[in-house]
Amino acid sequence: ALFDGTGDLINLDDSNLFVTGTNVTYACWVNVDDGDTTSSYIIANQKAAGSTNLSLQVNSAGGYVDGIIWDGSSHGRITYDADINDGKWHHVVFTTTSGVQVLYVDGVQVLTTSLTFANAASSDHMSIGGFNPASPSNSLDGKLRDVRIYDYVLSAEQAASLYSGSYNVTPDHHYKLDEGTGGTANDTGTGTTRNS
Repeated sequence: ALFDGTGDLINLDDSNLFVTGTNVTYACWVNVDDGDTTSSYIIANQKAAGSTNLSLQVNSAGGYVDGIIWDGSSHGRITYDADINDGKWHHVVFTTTSGVQVLYVDGVQVLTTSLTFANAASSDHMSIGGFNPASPSNSLDGKLRDVRIYDYVLSAEQAASLYSGSYNVTPDHHYKLDEGTGGTANDTGTGTTRNS
């Protein structure tokens, strides 16, 4: 799916339907270049409108990948200079437990942190390709495909196999984003359809 950076995000359902505990994995393929100078949300799970609970972000200007988590009183961030702003497809996996986060880029573990994650997901909506469906911001200027959300932590081997295309366990939520045109994204993990 192509996102043009002007507020076009995919609005999913309540964030607490997607992040149900403290063991979570986000995975996707992303393609950006350095034409966009802002930080953009790839996957944004909210604890309140305009406030993230657990999100994955990319900074196109610098090629950085960020994981953002809520610890119960403030936001923590894990940032890695992945140099992915080259106009090519890159695979990103971000996992968290209640106390450990791991980031993988193109099948390789690149960063581990030990921040506290306190799940505060809510009835505010989750989104793909931007932040806060009620008042869209930080929209992605690039392409996304194969967005996956798991309610468990993938191992390093599983993350690498997702990159290589050999891991076939169905995630809880899976948006292939291969519809081509239109304003819908089919969730092949649970069989539901969401509107953009």
